[in-house]
Amino acid sequence: MKQILLLLSLPFLSFFSLTAQITQEQADEIVIERLCNDTGDFTIYAKEDVQTNFELATATSETLELSYLCWVYYVNYKDATNGKYLIVKESNGNVLEVNTKNDEVPDGLEEWRIIGEDIYPIDIPFEEYSLDETLCIWTNIICEYKQSMLLIINNEEEMQQYITCAEGDYPEIDFSTHTLLLIKGANQSRHVTNINKNLQKISSNEYQLNIELYNIYPDPFTPSNAESWTIAIIMEKINEECSVLLNMTAAEAPCQIENLDYPVHGGALVIINSSEELEYYLNCYEDTYLAVDFSTHSLLLLSGYSVSGSVEVVVTDFQLLSTNNYQLDIEVFRGGYQSNQRWINILIINKLNEASSIEINTTYKEITY
Repeated sequence: MKQILLLLSLPFLSFFSLTAQITQEQADEIVIERLCNDTGDFTIYAKEDVQTNFELATATSETLELSYLCWVYYVNYKDATNGKYLIVKESNGNVLEVNTKNDEVPDGLEEWRIIGEDIYPIDIPFEEYSLDETLCIWTNIICEYKQSMLLIINNEEEMQQYITCAEGDYPEIDFSTHTLLLIKGANQSRHVTNINKNLQKISSNEYQLNIELYNIYPDPFTPSNAESWTIAIIMEKINEECSVLLNMTAAEAPCQIENLDYPVHGGALVIINSSEELEYYLNCYEDTYLAVDFSTHSLLLLSGYSVSGSVEVVVTDFQLLSTNNYQLDIEVFRGGYQSNQRWINILIINKLNEASSIEINTTYKEITY
């Protein structure tokens, strides 16, 4: 057999910043991260202790002789004939991946340590995707009243079904390596002020997106209306066999909104650009004011008054028309009890400057039960 002596430095493939020697626990984490997007059932076996001399046969019938200290792992796939080795270099955490020959498993595998049985859940990195700096909006996302939905978008054709641009284009996504998760909700009974997101892999073919909404109380005379919101995140590519579950939770801050105007049939807008301005409109029983970074964001307080039906949900659409010119469309859905009611809505947007102007369009629509 052909012998290959590995003396070259391997590419850096770890999420960790590693400058010292890698412990066994760190090596386990590196391997788990490396396999986080692999589908199918598999088990990870770990060779006990750092290996000073290890040989393995590749899928091309070559033998690799490792000449450095390393942690050795073998991945056995349930429904595949080929497994693979993951070799973690002890000095810096670099990873070498080697495919094996058909049905070729290491000798004495039953004596290796198994780490594949308890690796889930695994936290998955992702990036926020925003249309704030474009003239584009999300469209055709049908979300039932008091429901939430999640769309998995894997190509440009699917993307174009849910986005419309007045001018220019939306930020490019490389769908050969990435997937977009698009989430819309209108199922919360308070005013959404902040959204925390956490993406996890919970099984070989399942992911879970955990969304925590932070809400605040309106003033005592205002009903608790559901609000519409949309978020988008980019993750590494997943295939059609994978599913993504949506796990929604909500937490409430002990605050009330006050000192607002409530115009009949229309809508009022207050633009808040500092914590001092916010405290005039927000009364908190504890020291729990909204965590808004006013150096980069503005907060919009919207309010109005319905005289011909109870308010069920308030939906907003905020668009950039041109430089410093914006349009805010407010749809107030009402139905059920025939009573006069106030409504409030809160938006946190990218920072507005003094030259910014916002045109408000408020419409009232009836919900038919």
